[in-house]
Amino acid sequence: MVSTPWSGFLLRLMSSLMDLELHADYYQRVKAQFDVLEQDAHIQRNKLDAIVARIKPVLDCVDPETAPLLDGSRQGSDTIIQRCKAVWENFKIFNRDAIMIIATHVLAVARSYYPTIDVQSIGGGFTEGLSDAETQ
Repeated sequence: MVSTPWSGFLLRLMSSLMDLELHADYYQRVKAQFDVLEQDAHIQRNKLDAIVARIKPVLDCVDPETAPLLDGSRQGSDTIIQRCKAVWENFKIFNRDAIMIIATHVLAVARSYYPTIDVQSIGGGFTEGLSDAETQ
């Protein structure tokens, strides 16, 4: 093969074209992977949105969301997970308070009837041999 000034240039050009072809193939593979990841992220986002849409009414029932401010924005930027945790804590406090109120009421009613209650008959239990219907 005869070496001419153009032969070196042609070899470099062919080498560059092969590199471009490899880069194009690499680019297509990377783009395909990115498209798959983007589609997976979109699917996950749709699933999260569906979960939030289903749980939000329950959260609003248990602990209504803070009212919008005058400019239409909400106070803070709580995520749904933070809101779930806050609602759970508020629900536990509500239940504890309700139990305390009910117990206090029951004790107050029992105390108001105390003078008329025959404590001996309550402490003695039921007579043996009575059926369930008779003890009620």
